[in-house]
Order: sequence, then structure tokens, then C-alpha cells
Amino acid sequence: SPWLAPGNQKPSPPNHAPQTPPTAEKGIGAPPDGIYTCNKISGRSYIHIGTIEIRGNTYKGFSSQQGHFHPYSLSASGDITWTGGLSSFPNGWTLKPGKYVGPDYKGHPRIRIYYSSDRGAAEVIDATKEK
Repeated sequence: SPWLAPGNQKPSPPNHAPQTPPTAEKGIGAPPDGIYTCNKISGRSYIHIGTIEIRGNTYKGFSSQQGHFHPYSLSASGDITWTGGLSSFPNGWTLKPGKYVGPDYKGHPRIRIYYSSDRGAAEVIDATKEK
């Protein structure tokens, strides 16, 4: 289409706000029981952090071989609050709610563990269920 000269431009359509507020995203439920391998990418490195074991509405980790199970809470939108924290969590990292995101491309259930690094950067650890 040809360029329009100043003054010959079509008016922009009115900006209509939605009539109803968007609804909160609904979660997909609780993660299945099992042991989840926890890894993160840092630069060009793939780093193994440990494991989380899920059993019912409880968990323990980053090492499923030691420690006690703690309850976790699951919000309607699928956010997981780790009520007992995570063992061996590095100093300076701040744990945020995680999220069960369903299966990865291979069909393995996956939990995303969100945190802030000691530099304040938003980071994520992927916890993938072992089969």
C-alpha cells in the first residue's frame, strides 16, 4: 500500500479495555510422586544441583537421601510453596514459589524451581522426574 502523507493517515482504532478482568491461570495439579533430578544451566554449563523427592503432599530435597519430608502448599494457579525450604540451597539464593509444569518433551513430569541469585537475578532450576 502507498505511504500516506501527513494529515492523510487513518485514525487509530479506539483502545477498548476488556470488560471483565482476566481470570487467574489455573494450575494443572500436584506433581506425581517420585524422585526429581534438579539441574540448571549457567552460562554454557549444565549443573546438577541434587534431587527432590515428592511423596503425596510432602517433599524433601535437594538430597532425597537425607533429611525429613516437609509439606508443600499448592495454590489454585499451581504455585508450589516449599514450606521447609530446600537443603543445601546455596548462601545468598532466595527461594521463590515453584510450579509443576507437566511433562517435558520426553513425557517426564517437570517442576520449575524459581529463585533469586546472590546478584538478584531471577533464575530457575528444572526438576525432572526420573522414570
